[in-house]
Amino acid sequence: MVNGQEDDVPAEEAETKCVAALRRYPSPPPTYTASKLFNCPELCRNSSGHFSTGQFPHPWDCNAFINCYHDEAYVAWCQPNLKFNENNMECDWPQNVNCSARRIARPDTDDWIPPQGCRVELCKEPVGRFEIPGRCGRFVNCWDKCAYVMKCPNRLVFNEGKKYCDYTYGLPAEHECRHFNSSNSSVTAEAHEGRIKVWP
Repeated sequence: MVNGQEDDVPAEEAETKCVAALRRYPSPPPTYTASKLFNCPELCRNSSGHFSTGQFPHPWDCNAFINCYHDEAYVAWCQPNLKFNENNMECDWPQNVNCSARRIARPDTDDWIPPQGCRVELCKEPVGRFEIPGRCGRFVNCWDKCAYVMKCPNRLVFNEGKKYCDYTYGLPAEHECRHFNSSNSSVTAEAHEGRIKVWP
């Protein structure tokens, strides 16, 4: 480890576009302003799972962290001589931080659609976030036409117009998920052609 960074990034991390984007920012700019990482919600997660907003550990740099707002990831840095403390989600003195190389959490294997079997039909465009018809609490995040299935936090649904998880009242009145209730494991929602089964 040199200056809080691991000498090499694990191979499975080096393959992702988001990790490649992180490598473009090896040190903070003189103003310490955060740098946006486009289409990288995979960085907005920790060992507990995916969250669309919050601070998350950088995968290999203890002096940096990922700041997420509605699945938009920004790489940010602690001030000199401080390290990101994953327990209290802030920059802290090194003696208060247990920092080691971290790995980017990948989507659950049940939800991961492997590259050789990419379901192109789930991606309306090669890159972006899109709703899954009938699956109100989930959405796909597409990179190079490969779909990653993501889950919205409880009581939220994916709003394709806004491209993030939202409350049901944020959806258009005619949307099939407008009356979605995520407290049930299986619910019904009104659709244009009768009732359909949806899953959170």
